[in-house]
Amino acid sequence: MAQQPQGEPAEQATVTPARHRHTLAILVAVVLLIAWYLASERITPYSANARSKAYEIKVVPDISGYVDTVQVKKHQQVAAGDTLFTMEKRRFELAVTQAEANLALAGQQVGSDTAEVASATAGLTEARSRLDEAKKQAARILTLEEKGIVAKAQGDEARAQVEMLTAQLGVAESKLEQAKQLLGTDGLSNPRVQLAQARLEQAMLDLSRTELKSPSEGYVGSLKLDRGSFAQAGQPVMTFLSTTDIWIEAYMTENNLAHIEPGDSVEVAFDGLPGEIYKGEVKSIAVGVSTGKVTAPGELAEAEKAKGWLRSPQRFAVVIALKEYPQPDNPWHGPRHNGQADVVIFTGDNLLWNGLAKLWIRLMSILSYLY
Repeated sequence: MAQQPQGEPAEQATVTPARHRHTLAILVAVVLLIAWYLASERITPYSANARSKAYEIKVVPDISGYVDTVQVKKHQQVAAGDTLFTMEKRRFELAVTQAEANLALAGQQVGSDTAEVASATAGLTEARSRLDEAKKQAARILTLEEKGIVAKAQGDEARAQVEMLTAQLGVAESKLEQAKQLLGTDGLSNPRVQLAQARLEQAMLDLSRTELKSPSEGYVGSLKLDRGSFAQAGQPVMTFLSTTDIWIEAYMTENNLAHIEPGDSVEVAFDGLPGEIYKGEVKSIAVGVSTGKVTAPGELAEAEKAKGWLRSPQRFAVVIALKEYPQPDNPWHGPRHNGQADVVIFTGDNLLWNGLAKLWIRLMSILSYLY
């Protein structure tokens, strides 16, 4: 029993170096992981905070009226030019008929005014001829009056006749000018005809706007109308999601943007398409972001209170264009508007870091099967 305690220090000496090696291995692994994380976030920045985006179009009628038919359903896929809904047309058809009648009346009025101008022109010509003849007669009579051949009364009568016909000529000129003003420009360039034509075109445009069509290929989003609903001009009644242009917005922390440039290659893994990787490239990088707080003019800015000794990182959107768009057999299984995705950006040709990033994004894509 006296020899048994002598073996304990040797056993402890053997265990202690083994523990040190394990601890050292763990520390080295932690340091390597931290180094890999810091380097990869600069060379191949990764974000799990990315979303697929599409143009969200508010369908807004340009005229007010009651809905006649709704030819689509919520979330329905539509092609460019497909009718979404129609409004009751009777009121707008009557407006077109009225505008056509007004245009015809304007044309008739122009014709009547043209005849008035012709009549006034003839009257002016006749008045000038009569005045010229009266002046010639008066000249002869006045010459004879000066020679004493005719009485002074005849000379006064000739002068009065010239004055009367001169006044009549002035009246004829005024009538012609008035007729011309009423007529305006002749033909289709006449202002009244142009006004009637413009009103007809507006009525026909309003009639055509009773039928609202899909602006492009896409899907019907929200739908807030049915037959009999009153659609107010300028008020959205439907949301349309266009599929002609799809892009990704990846929200990167501010300290990861230093090496990202437009044109950098990107790989994307959609949550809705697990196990698949799609290629893309950086199109643009946001230069600003909203903080959600607006300071009114004349007021001091309010400083945010710090919570803890580490600040929350600020994220900026990086816009990514897809080089190949996902086209699953079932269109309902494709990426959705604001659907989530994982993104990795390759800022250079580093084989090691790029290879590790490719492995990581593929691992995340496979894990999408699980959550």
